[in-house]
Amino acid sequence: MREWITGDGDADVVGAFRLHNKTFGGADVTSDIIVVRKRVDGQVSPHAIDVSGVGHERSVFFQEDAYDPKKGKTIPLAYNRYFVEHPEHMGGKMFFNVEKGDTRWGERSTTSGLYPEGVSQEER
Repeated sequence: MREWITGDGDADVVGAFRLHNKTFGGADVTSDIIVVRKRVDGQVSPHAIDVSGVGHERSVFFQEDAYDPKKGKTIPLAYNRYFVEHPEHMGGKMFFNVEKGDTRWGERSTTSGLYPEGVSQEER
């Protein structure tokens, strides 16, 4: 979708903000707000940002007793590069769910989310 917006969609992403997984009570999901601007006369906005890449901030070793088939391996915590480079646009800190004791995902323990830690989303 990001590629379509900036290509055939004739628009640019001009803002991106990530809300932590406690924003919507009862739905533990990380949510992104993406601000899109339609191009005027086909011209790319001078405020356009690149949200197409993936980056990682750190890696985590998964213990032998983890649920995931990747257990016993070091896995990078990978997510959108824009947020890796602009943590001030996130209302918390990214973690693998299992790092926070969330083992509901069973075999998908390497899923991640934005947790409300160290940052006041309300202040941002």
